Amino acid sequence: MIDALSKRLPVRSGGGPWQGSGGGSWAVSWAVSWGVALSLSAVLLLAGCTGDDSGDAPPDETPLPSSKLDVDQPWVRPAAPGGNSALYMTILNGTSTPDTLLDVTAPVIDSIQIHQTVDSAGTMRMQPLGETLPLPPKTRVTLEPGAKHVMLMNLSQPLTDGESIVLDLDFAQKGLLRVRAPIRVEAPPSGRES
Repeated sequence: MIDALSKRLPVRSGGGPWQGSGGGSWAVSWAVSWGVALSLSAVLLLAGCTGDDSGDAPPDETPLPSSKLDVDQPWVRPAAPGGNSALYMTILNGTSTPDTLLDVTAPVIDSIQIHQTVDSAGTMRMQPLGETLPLPPKTRVTLEPGAKHVMLMNLSQPLTDGESIVLDLDFAQKGLLRVRAPIRVEAPPSGRES
């Protein structure tokens, strides 16, 4: 039985499994293999370091626009006439100069206030920050539920879920920027919507 098995299995002669069939040193073979592997790793690492880092945005965020100010994913909450709503969005200031959001207007809005949601002794409440919003250069300012947002005050008409509203955003440097904001109960999924 042992003779039958030995005929099927290859047997190396000359010093063991680390020695190649030509009798060369296993150390040379190992060094060449590792040298090739390390060279390929270095090439792949360097290739990964040459990407564009403009905006330094995570993969699920819109990168900062080059030398301009833009708005990403504006949306507002539904509200009844006479009530208040909130405007959420991300303002992308890709310029090298600061800017300021001065006003948000639409025919149905009486006035606006910039608010910050804060935790006060375990109770969440809104704290007014004023009527303008500073936008430092090369930054992304996110207005979202539970944080900074623009309050749309004393609405003359209802804002109905599933519809949209056209808003004029007035910036100190950029001037007017018109956006269409969907009216929705919850934040939109990731991705650009405007």
